[in-house]
Amino acid sequence: MPFILLLFLVGGTPVVGEEPVLPGDIAREIESTGGGAGLLPVLEEWDKTRDRIDKEIGLSWSVRYDTVALGAALGHGVPVGASGDFTLQGIWAPARRWSGNPTELRFRLRDRHALGGRAASELGPGIGALWGVVDGFSGSGFEVPDFFFRHVFERSGIELRYGQMTIDAQFGGHQLASAKNYFLNQAFASSPAVAFPRFGAGITLAKSFDNGFSIGLGSTTVQGTQQGAQVDLEFGSDDLFHALQFAYDFKGADVLPRRIQLLGWHSDAVEDAGRPGGQGLQLIHERALSADGSRIFVKLAWADGGATPVDCFLAAGFGRPCGDHDFLGLAAGIGRGSGPAKDWQGVIEGFYRWHPWESLRISPDVQLLFGEGFNGSPGIRVVAGLRAGLVF
Repeated sequence: MPFILLLFLVGGTPVVGEEPVLPGDIAREIESTGGGAGLLPVLEEWDKTRDRIDKEIGLSWSVRYDTVALGAALGHGVPVGASGDFTLQGIWAPARRWSGNPTELRFRLRDRHALGGRAASELGPGIGALWGVVDGFSGSGFEVPDFFFRHVFERSGIELRYGQMTIDAQFGGHQLASAKNYFLNQAFASSPAVAFPRFGAGITLAKSFDNGFSIGLGSTTVQGTQQGAQVDLEFGSDDLFHALQFAYDFKGADVLPRRIQLLGWHSDAVEDAGRPGGQGLQLIHERALSADGSRIFVKLAWADGGATPVDCFLAAGFGRPCGDHDFLGLAAGIGRGSGPAKDWQGVIEGFYRWHPWESLRISPDVQLLFGEGFNGSPGIRVVAGLRAGLVF
């Protein structure tokens, strides 16, 4: 594809963005992979070019290609799924050289495609899982999930964004919520009990206070569902998602990073995707356990109206660096289906992320699924696979 070939030619290495007001921001995806064993030699010149362009015109970017292949055992046959995700994302702040707080244009373009006959995202529904065994990694094709302006008013602690965006990048997230970097299963990488649109056009406003308290308010159209359905592509869509979030960051010279946040949300019915309206609450507590980056999170959620696959959900996870470059994660979650059967299902997931180079990561992943309603299974399935990512 000419478009993809062009992106490879302009690709640069990861760059560091500002720390966002709310967690899970696009800037965090652009940040350095954090302590790999050096760049691949062929990418060193790209890195120098990227730094020079950043200094001259204020444009920083990251290009990456991620793949995942998964298979499910302990049922009828061994269904498999595999997908690739090619993403270009960046931040353009042309006034950065003379302004310490410039307006930014943030953008992200991606192409998601199946590798073989079944996309990785189709494996969960195929075996009867209530939510996805992987977040993203679908066959949805080319999308522009982020193209928005960001303004930060430091004196007042206000951040304003408007444009095309993934609203869950600011709301309902935690530090380990990324299927490309940490857990694959939607129980931990996203929020099965929150009807986040996959992306949409809208506006968000966040206010931070000196005492650690913050509040965020946002509203976007629903242009794609987390289950993969493509719906309304018009900016004037009548299908809206609204979010209100309160958060508190514990502060103090001897206090390790610690955060608690409460999210309330409402989603209109999406007739094009056959999804009813709904509303709900989600509470997340996360904290660092040590200065080396070890951390835990706990998530509790409730939903009503049938807009989400589960109506109550509980999850907890742990992650820690291993050695100088690698990362280990372990998490467990359980939820009740929102359908008439009210089936209960749970998942335990473990992964190990290996960094042979800063620009390359390889992660084996194992998930144990248990509960009611699985297809061709007495109540337990094992999903195992391999994820790889190359960052330019």
